[in-house]
Amino acid sequence: MNKYDYNTKEMMFWAAETDKDEVMQDLGVTIDGLSDTDVKARRSKYGNNGVTRGKKESLAKHILRSFTDPFTLVLLTLAAVSLVTDVALQPVGQKNPSTAIIIAVMVFLSGSLRFV
Repeated sequence: MNKYDYNTKEMMFWAAETDKDEVMQDLGVTIDGLSDTDVKARRSKYGNNGVTRGKKESLAKHILRSFTDPFTLVLLTLAAVSLVTDVALQPVGQKNPSTAIIIAVMVFLSGSLRFV
C-alpha cells in the first residue's frame, strides 16, 4: 500500500489496522522519528505543519450574527406588538410594558449566549 493511494480517513484506518513497522516503512520514518535533513526536505515539499485559520470576523458582524436569527426576529416582533397593544394603545393608568421587557431580556440573553 502507498500512502498516496488513499485519502486521509482511509489512511488513518489503514494505519490503525497495520503493523507499526509496515506503517513506518510506508511513511519513511524510523522509531526515532525524522532526521533534521528529512524534516527540512518534507517542510520544503509539504509546507509547515500548522493550522490554517480562516478570515477573522469583525466584532460588529459577530454581534449582529449573534442577535439575528429567526427565533430572535419572532421575539422582537412579539415585543413590538406587545409595546403597541400594552403600552401605546392603553390609557395612562393601564400601560403595562412588562411583557415587552421580559421578551427583550430573553432576546438579550439568547444573543449573549450565542455571542460567547
